[in-house]
Amino acid sequence: MIGEDRVITERRAVITTLGAVTLVDTNFQMNLTYKGDRDNRAYFDMAVHTSTQVPDLLLRKMLPSEIDARAV
Repeated sequence: MIGEDRVITERRAVITTLGAVTLVDTNFQMNLTYKGDRDNRAYFDMAVHTSTQVPDLLLRKMLPSEIDARAV
């Protein structure tokens, strides 16, 4: 239903480079609010809460490619 809230439980994300150098090691949780369908796609307001500061570029890498997330 429009306006329904959903919380994705806390998970751990580790981003490394060259297979050994850790760039980010953080826990994160996502809060979503369903906004309805537009153009045959589901729209949500999304807030990502992390245990440490994560640069936007790396945050986008943590999200699956199916998610088209944009900062507002």
